[in-house]
Amino acid sequence: MRGSITVVCAVLVPLIAWAGSPPDQAPSSSQLANHFYERAREGWFWYQDPVEEDEADVVPRPVTLATLPFEAWLDPAKYRSLLKRVPIEQEDLSKLPAGMLRELASAKREAALDTPTPESVKTYIIAQRAVFKRSEDFTTMWQVAMFTNPHLDYATEHPTSQFGHDVEAQATHEMDERLLSSARANHIGLFFFFTSTCRFCQEQSKVLKLFSDTYRIEVFPVTLDGQGLKEFPKAAADNGMAERVSLQKVPTIYLAIPQENFLVPIGSGVMTFNELRERVLTILKQRPHLMSKAGDS
Repeated sequence: MRGSITVVCAVLVPLIAWAGSPPDQAPSSSQLANHFYERAREGWFWYQDPVEEDEADVVPRPVTLATLPFEAWLDPAKYRSLLKRVPIEQEDLSKLPAGMLRELASAKREAALDTPTPESVKTYIIAQRAVFKRSEDFTTMWQVAMFTNPHLDYATEHPTSQFGHDVEAQATHEMDERLLSSARANHIGLFFFFTSTCRFCQEQSKVLKLFSDTYRIEVFPVTLDGQGLKEFPKAAADNGMAERVSLQKVPTIYLAIPQENFLVPIGSGVMTFNELRERVLTILKQRPHLMSKAGDS
């Protein structure tokens, strides 16, 4: 019974609506029959696209820093095309994040190179000056931080002025001299491998003898052909030591600390006095206990 009432209502409601219409608007029989069949699909379960606006009627929003998408502030490099067009003459660039300011200046530079007009170059100059100002501010604060925190200042221990360099060089030289002078007390010596007929060995022996006399570092000459040199006439004959240390050529000098079983080559071929001094110091400075002893002396 209830179903019959529903059907009757469904038919009568449209008829009543049409009955109230003017005679010239009354639907034909075919319109009445097809009323529900010719309508588009609509209702709760059917999606209907919104009416699209005519693009000509849409007014584009002006591109400004304030209207940039949020993603542009997270990764400004991906929005370079927008940054090229955004006006900055009236913007306070000092408040921009460093990453955005850097990308903005780079984008304005590209825009000026792509289209070199007075306006585009002017815009780039404005952006670049903002970058320079940011760098100047950072440099100033860096100096303030250094001056007010001496332990962070490199120049505290390594002066940058010529006067400071001279003082530091003198202090370093005195420390090096003490370290070399303490070598004998620490039983540090040099092994000198040579042959009597080697011209390079003959010249190296002169330098080595002077070095030994200057710093009182003992030299242990080892001859591979059984003959000594003028500076080292009582050289020890090689008893297989050259093979044990894998000697490749002569002249070769080794630095030795017998108490520590420490033996290391410091150079082959002819070395000057200063080269020999520098190489010995380089090895000794890697031995902290020797450095501490030299500092105490």
